[in-house]
Amino acid sequence: MNAQQRLKLMREVAVQADQFYEDAQHFGRTAVQSDLKKHQLKNLESIADTALKVSDVLDHIKTQTGKHKEWRQRNFGSDLLNYIHHQLMSRRNQVCGALNIPTDRLEAQTVYLYLIRAFLRQLIAQYEYAAVGDQSI
Repeated sequence: MNAQQRLKLMREVAVQADQFYEDAQHFGRTAVQSDLKKHQLKNLESIADTALKVSDVLDHIKTQTGKHKEWRQRNFGSDLLNYIHHQLMSRRNQVCGALNIPTDRLEAQTVYLYLIRAFLRQLIAQYEYAAVGDQSI
């Protein structure tokens, strides 16, 4: 992928990220209501930032959901898994379609990881904002 193609890819991911802002708000608030700790979400973000495959992120969420009651409260863990698997995959397909990237290629996996990372960054920002109790925005 050349620099111009990469720039187009990043623009498409950014457009999609703007569209899931409200979903990230919902998950951020739910994380606060479920008593998740900031370090738990930051660990998830770290896993996503270093992951080479989507299953690393999904497996981490499954592990946390199995180990910690906070991830099970309000169905946070299972809802997050479903969101990543269905909503973000659908957005990946939209990006790939716009850029003529076959969904069975390595580039499609990269798009999916970029979307997951963008979503988790938004989720954590919303979590931190909701944790201080200001819900005006």
